[in-house]
Amino acid sequence: MKKKTIKHLFLAFASLLLVVGGVCCKNGEETSDDLDTDVSVMQPAEETKLTVKNADLQLLIGDEEYLNVAYDFARNDTLSFESSNADVLSVDDQGKCTAKRVGTAVVTVKYGEEVATAQISVGIGERIPVLTFDCIKDGKIKVAQLEAFEFTPYVSFNGKKFDADTITYTLSDPTIGRMEGNVFQPEKVGKTTMKAVAQWAGAQSVMLTQTFEVEVSTNVALYINDGSQNEFTLYAIPEFCGNDYVTETAFSVQAFENGEALNAQVEIVAGEDVVEYDATEKVIRSMGKKGVAEILISCTDSQNETYEKSFKVTVLPSIAEYAGATLEFETEIGELPIETIFGENVTLAGAEENGKTLEILDNKVFGVTPVQDEANKSTITVYTESYGYVVPIVAYSRIIRSVADLEEIFRITEIETEMDGTRERVKSATTFGGYYVLAGNIDASGYIHRVTDNTIAENETETSVAYKDGNRVRSKLNKISAESPLEIKGGGLTGTFDGRGYTIFDLTVEDHGLFGLIYGGTVKNVGFSNVTLRGSTYQENKALFAEQSLNGTFKDVYITANTIYGAESLEDVRTDNDARGSRALLAVSAFGKTSVKDSFFTYQIASTTVKYCYSYGLFAYEGSMKNATGSSLVFENVYVVTNSVLISSNLAKIYKTVNSNVLLATNDIKSGATNEEIENRIYEIVGRPNHDNNMPWYSEGDDFEQYNGRTFLSHLCKQASGVYRYATQEEMLEAGHDFSHFSKYWVVLDGYLPCFESTGLEPAREVDGEYLFDTQVGEFTDAQLTSIFGRADVIIQSAKIGTHALTVGENNVINGFPIDKHGDKLSVIFKLQGEALGYKATVIPVTEYLDDIDDIARIFKITQATMSTDSYIESATSFDGYYVLAKDIDASGYTHQVATGAVRDNLKSLSLAGAKAHNGGLKGIFDGNGYTISNLTVGHHGLFGVIYGGTVKNVAFTNVTLKGDTNEENISLLAEQMVNGTLENVYIQANELIGGNGTTNSVQSRGNRSLLVTMAYGRTTMENCIFQYDIEGTQKQYARSYGLIAYESSAKYNTNYPLGSSVSFSNVYVISNAMISSWNPSAVYKNNSTIALGENETNETGLTLAQWREVRRAYVYEQLGGASNTNITETTITGERISRYTGMYRYATAKDMQDANNDYSAFENDYWTVAEGQIPVWKK
Repeated sequence: MKKKTIKHLFLAFASLLLVVGGVCCKNGEETSDDLDTDVSVMQPAEETKLTVKNADLQLLIGDEEYLNVAYDFARNDTLSFESSNADVLSVDDQGKCTAKRVGTAVVTVKYGEEVATAQISVGIGERIPVLTFDCIKDGKIKVAQLEAFEFTPYVSFNGKKFDADTITYTLSDPTIGRMEGNVFQPEKVGKTTMKAVAQWAGAQSVMLTQTFEVEVSTNVALYINDGSQNEFTLYAIPEFCGNDYVTETAFSVQAFENGEALNAQVEIVAGEDVVEYDATEKVIRSMGKKGVAEILISCTDSQNETYEKSFKVTVLPSIAEYAGATLEFETEIGELPIETIFGENVTLAGAEENGKTLEILDNKVFGVTPVQDEANKSTITVYTESYGYVVPIVAYSRIIRSVADLEEIFRITEIETEMDGTRERVKSATTFGGYYVLAGNIDASGYIHRVTDNTIAENETETSVAYKDGNRVRSKLNKISAESPLEIKGGGLTGTFDGRGYTIFDLTVEDHGLFGLIYGGTVKNVGFSNVTLRGSTYQENKALFAEQSLNGTFKDVYITANTIYGAESLEDVRTDNDARGSRALLAVSAFGKTSVKDSFFTYQIASTTVKYCYSYGLFAYEGSMKNATGSSLVFENVYVVTNSVLISSNLAKIYKTVNSNVLLATNDIKSGATNEEIENRIYEIVGRPNHDNNMPWYSEGDDFEQYNGRTFLSHLCKQASGVYRYATQEEMLEAGHDFSHFSKYWVVLDGYLPCFESTGLEPAREVDGEYLFDTQVGEFTDAQLTSIFGRADVIIQSAKIGTHALTVGENNVINGFPIDKHGDKLSVIFKLQGEALGYKATVIPVTEYLDDIDDIARIFKITQATMSTDSYIESATSFDGYYVLAKDIDASGYTHQVATGAVRDNLKSLSLAGAKAHNGGLKGIFDGNGYTISNLTVGHHGLFGVIYGGTVKNVAFTNVTLKGDTNEENISLLAEQMVNGTLENVYIQANELIGGNGTTNSVQSRGNRSLLVTMAYGRTTMENCIFQYDIEGTQKQYARSYGLIAYESSAKYNTNYPLGSSVSFSNVYVISNAMISSWNPSAVYKNNSTIALGENETNETGLTLAQWREVRRAYVYEQLGGASNTNITETTITGERISRYTGMYRYATAKDMQDANNDYSAFENDYWTVAEGQIPVWKK
């Protein structure tokens, strides 16, 4: 007999414990096969009589149960089982009984000669057997006339399914169909009641009888196309971004009754604006928008019964891949560049991310998951009702573009504190838990960051809610103890502030830092240049980032700070012992596992900080120094340039031997230093504070003179590893550290300290000189390359202006220079291929170099001029760049005409009655670069036509001829009018000014003759200039006006110029036989003439107003020709109309000017030569 596992029974026989054994197991050993049997047997200590312990079992139909038999298996006889009624109960050779139907059976157990019996009853108990048809719903079933239908009934009892012994079916109307076994054979259309009676296992139950309705219907088939589809998907538009989309599909309704076609109907019951049905083409089409439609098809059979089916049609927007660059997205703002993505301003209908539906609110997208650590790319799908794009994004919580974003994002508005023993600590506060990045470098000059809103806004009072709330938060931050860490809920920065290699310049932070608190947050990859830490009062703590850092991380952080001051008001400190604040670069307190890695800091501690602050340093307090649980301030590859120890906690009281702590850098003291060496080293770094006996913490008996190295507490001093401190950058450089761990955002070169690249302060060789760069050509000359790099055969790899990278192409062509029309000098760092160290050169980008007279003729040409109704220039060709002479130019044979044809005619109508802000002409700079233009002839309107805000400088014009085509035309070298212009270091030597043919005494036909401009307006200035010219004969006699400037009134009497006139002169010398400005000289007797004189032309010292007017009148009378000029008399000249220019001097000849012995030291520059006793001479 097969060995099986047995149940364990404990029976008492004659007070003996019987041990469980296994059937046919020898020596009482249990084998692996013994683990499968359920027969219960005994192993007696003496001979056991065959016994069935559960001889009176009562089972339910379907139950299985093993007989519990005790016998002496040591005899090794055969154990057998036999049922008296196998239809009621069956038993196998292992004694397992199976109840099959209602009744009683006797099981006979034999073991050798021994026999035992068990009488077992089988029934249904209180449970009810049920005849079940799964196909019957609501007591009905419907079958097709031409199709036989097979029923699959069963009896459900005690959680099990059984086949019925027999089922008898009876139909109320046997003409409808007949039953063949369990198969119903329809005969005709109609309804009948079917009664099914089951016989099962001898059980009696009303539920073994079921009655239901059978309906035989015609054989109707209703479907679409080939019947394989129940749903359809279309797209809104057929073509998009080069892709084709399905916008229509076949929708042919098929309806049949017993094989005969039926008429069918199609109805769109939902989504009529989404799809349309074309009955002729038998198709459905999308209607250009997304949505869901329901289409109902139906038919009616011969029995007038209607059959229906509905189909779902989903119309999706046509989606294409966005071909543009990956977009940076702010999850907290939700704004997408809609016009950039879609090419127009559209309304979004939906958005998704990885199958997740996003929220659209005010055309913004919300619900996008931001990055948690690094910038991982993702995609979102955004769409209108008709089309959309899969857009690659990098999702950040916020992107910081300006100080306005800093102010908006990092503001603590809620705070809760609790007591930590006797100290107050933060329990929870406003949290910055996202991933925040800089978009680029930020200029924070003029901005003061306050993490709490403690300012009174316009129209607010100190009782306003906003002000009180801000002060409440600030007040609580003020009260928290620097020695009690944040509670577990934390607050402030819990996420990441990632500068992405950019720098914030000139940031001022007040009181509690940029974030207020840091709880597990990270600051990384960011530079702060020229930081200022400012306390609103001397009691406030100061730090760049936070009041407290718990488990904060600072990595790849670069900071240069202005001097960190302590007590701004010494007198306040004198009267207040315990209100002194602390000063720290990073955070006032560092708790938990705060870490600083791969960072570089430069700052200085002011002497008042050392004397009057509680604590100061990189941090002011470090938790582990106060035995805070779990504190571990970690440094790794950190370099500090400062005049202080890393942390000085309450050092002012160190002589009292309590409450003071010092943290030294790795290199501050050698390993194994004695206490005395440590104390002396601290004294060496910090120095002996010059304590003030008037301070409130000074008590009688305190001997400050004994405050020296021996009183420092070495046992309260710690030395940090991984951080190196030096008093100067030179000392750090001499130490010879390996800075190779600084990477990506840093510039690391041998022999130099690490530099955060975006600061634009990376090390480079200093190149002497200044280099003009022609942006039209885009290349330096070979001579320039040789001067900058030492040779011309170089390959420029990169060029950068501060943080602005220029584009360098083949053949060293450089693009991207910002052209400043004022000619500002740019500091550019060039890097050559194969060289790590760059070259820093001063470059002045120019719009164009002027190599010859053809360049002047091409560039300075007004081709368009629109005049207003009152004869002012509304718009005209502008020269708005920076134009530089490349060499001396000989213009012999060339006559410059700034305008021709209709444009020239327009300019002729230019009003001289006053000036407005002309929009045209020279707006930029004409820089002669020290060179000379010689033999130039200039016609009407001058070289530039108009000068509006432009500058002419560093240039000489020699042998100039000014000549109009006709006598009525105005002539001048530079322009018809100059508004807010500048002349600087200009030398002009002109021939006789010629008015053209037909010179007469006619008042109506006379033009103006001026060397520079006809009229000068606004804030025009001239400095370090020498002008040499003569006006002779009829030009002088018959010109309407003449001189350096034809209309002196433009500077002194102009009432039409809206900004006011203040033409000014400094070191301007005129060598001419004509007065500086003589307007309408022949009409001087009519009192409508104006005359301008040089500062040296009359001596008016000590004269009354009437006297100096008389002196000027007599002088002008002589200059205008005196008695030889029959148009005027000495008595008719009006002194009130005669002005004198300060800063301008006129002499009739060069010798007169030389004899004047003026001070020409202002001309001692790159453009003039000044010999002793001589007048300045142009160098080139």
